[in-house]
Order: sequence, then structure tokens, then C-alpha cells
Amino acid sequence: ISTSFQVIEVGEFTHTCEDDIVCKTTCGKIPFFNAPLYFQSKEKIGKIDEIFGSILDNGFSVTLADGVKANSFKTGQKLYIDPAKLMPIERFLPGAPRGGRGRGGRGRGGDRGRGGDRGGEKFFRFLYQNLWNFFLFSSRI
Repeated sequence: ISTSFQVIEVGEFTHTCEDDIVCKTTCGKIPFFNAPLYFQSKEKIGKIDEIFGSILDNGFSVTLADGVKANSFKTGQKLYIDPAKLMPIERFLPGAPRGGRGRGGRGRGGDRGRGGDRGGEKFFRFLYQNLWNFFLFSSRI
């Protein structure tokens, strides 16, 4: 396990809920779903499962990694996260600048209509009808 990344405090433990733990956010930012959480020693605790509460007063639940027990945490114990896994609160406030809209895709083509052709069918239908007409009318000449 690489420990060359940086971690900052994201929240503190408040209580357990079944096999998960519930924490209060203390960093002023919103963590990503499924973001890994660590002890200060960069040992993995688990992943963020749910985020709840208001924009300014929120918390999150953590699904614990194998070998980490929910009853081993103490109230107020700090949890840490990679800063790249945090979003600024401004992103969720009204009037926040949105990302630019893309140009859009090229689309998937138009509707073929009722019984529309797929690829070479049109050519073969044309060829078949003309050959059939040729044989029908050429035998009368």
C-alpha cells in the first residue's frame, strides 16, 4: 500500500449504525461518494457510503474495510481523506457557476420510418424489382 499521498481531516466519529459508522463533516467541503477514508497514519478505514444533512451542516456514513470494527472507534475520533476527493460547498449553492455545456454527440442517425432499410437492403430490393420487371416484360416482347 502506497502512503505517498496526502490526507486532511474530513470529519469525526459520532456513533455506530449496525456495521457502519456515522461521522460529522468538519472540513467545510463535501466528500465524494465511495471516497476512501483513512486514519491519520494513512491506514484505510473504509469508503463513504451515504452523505446526509444540509449543505452547511452535514455528515456521512462509512462502510468499513475488512478487519475494521465499528465498536473500535471513540466519539470525536478524527477521520482523514485525500483532498482530491472533496468538493467545495460553493458547487452546491444556488448561482454557482456550472461547467460549460459540451458540443453534444453526433447522434445516432434518424428514424428509419416504418419498415426502413438497414444498409444494403435498399439496393438489393431495387435490383430484385428491376430484374423481376425485366424478366416479366422481356418475355412478352
